Amino acid sequence: MTVIVRGELDLDSGERLLPDLLRALSGSADGIDLQLSEVAFCDCSGINLMLELRRLALRYGKTVTVAASSPAVDRLFDLTAVRYLFEPSESSGLETGHEPDDEVGHDGERGAPAALEPEATAATAKPPVLPPGAT
Repeated sequence: MTVIVRGELDLDSGERLLPDLLRALSGSADGIDLQLSEVAFCDCSGINLMLELRRLALRYGKTVTVAASSPAVDRLFDLTAVRYLFEPSESSGLETGHEPDDEVGHDGERGAPAALEPEATAATAKPPVLPPGAT
């Protein structure tokens, strides 16, 4: 499942975003691919959010990969040397380049939650746009 994150990844937005990311992770078969190319700002809290999400994913036999990242995210990946933790591996079973199943951003719109259900596919479900903290 691909999740698009937009806006900022900091302490405040991370706390609101985590439940949505956990829901996407729990609804995925193998894990989630994060599309972070639309993240305008990312600080260490954003990196910690991704590390916590990865830790939980591994606990349940899933993965968290970053399929695309913005310069803000790239800078922190370089400074913290954690990029390799989020690179797709051949054994992960996850493919990059497929259509997004879920979008998470700061634009305040929310689409149909069907894309978070296991039976929904990118071909049959319109990707929802979930603001951080949406329930």
